[in-house]
Amino acid sequence: MVLNIYFLGIIFGGLAYLAVANLVPLSFFNASGVLVGASAGVSALLLFVAAYMPNSEIRLFNSFNVKWKHIAMVIVGLDVFRMSLGLNQGGYVAHLGGYLLGYVYATKLLKGTDIGKGFERTMDGFMNLFKPKSNLKTVHKNKSKSTTTKKTKNPSDTLDKQKKIDTILDKISKSGYESLTADEKAFLFKVGKD
Repeated sequence: MVLNIYFLGIIFGGLAYLAVANLVPLSFFNASGVLVGASAGVSALLLFVAAYMPNSEIRLFNSFNVKWKHIAMVIVGLDVFRMSLGLNQGGYVAHLGGYLLGYVYATKLLKGTDIGKGFERTMDGFMNLFKPKSNLKTVHKNKSKSTTTKKTKNPSDTLDKQKKIDTILDKISKSGYESLTADEKAFLFKVGKD
C-alpha cells in the first residue's frame, strides 16, 4: 500500500503540475517552475499518515514528541508560503497534488475503500510480463485415498523392523551391497517403498 500511495502521489503531482502549467497563465505566478524528482510521492505519504492516524506521535531530535497532523500542517503551510513567493511554483504545485492524493487515499481507506487496488493490479500485471516462465509442473496428491485404511502398527514390530534395517546397513558399510542375500535386498526394497 505504501508503494501505491507513493507512485500515485507522483502521478497525481505530475498531473497537477501539468494542469496548472497549461491552464493558468504564466503571468499569474510571475515566474515559471520546473518539475524534477519524486517529492510529490513523499508529500502524498506524509499527508496520508497525517490523515490516517493524525494523533500518532513522532519523536523529534530525541527530545520531544510531535503529532503527525502538526508536522503535516507545518510542511504544507511552508509549501504554500514558498509557492506564493515565486520559488519553483511547479514543484510546489506537484507537492500540493501529492498532498491531495494522500488525504483522499487516507479518508477513503478509513471508510473501507482502497483506491489504489486498481493501480496495484495494473502494476502487477505489467510486472508479470517480465517474469520468467517456469517449466515446473505442479503435482497433486491423490485425495481419494482414505487415511483410515492404514493398519495400526505394533510398536514392537516397528522396533524389530528398525533393528533389521540397522543390521543390514551395518553389513553394507562393512562388506558392500553385493554381500547382501536376496532376502535382505528384497526386505530393503520393500521398506524403501513404505
